[in-house]
Amino acid sequence: MAVNREELIEGLNDLIETCRDGEKGFQTAAEHVKDAALKTYFSDCSVQRAQFASELESEVRQLGGTAAESGSVSALSSGLDDYQIRRHRSKRQCNRRRVRAW
Repeated sequence: MAVNREELIEGLNDLIETCRDGEKGFQTAAEHVKDAALKTYFSDCSVQRAQFASELESEVRQLGGTAAESGSVSALSSGLDDYQIRRHRSKRQCNRRRVRAW
């Protein structure tokens, strides 16, 4: 089954948005973590996702399309919400363990 140019550009733009979401998510994680090694790791992952997006943007332009400018806002806020929920649950579980141990 042949994929037409518009479908290919649309698929690449979806990947660009995913890379941008990942870039911002890793950047947010790097800003909120205290461990230096994790901070470096998340920062490196953010830079890597930006590079992936840039390469995909070049492909879209070569196909004559317009590259997606940013990631999806809903995915970014959803990722941050998930992080905050997991963090809150983890704190609650630690508190329960302390009470049981008491």
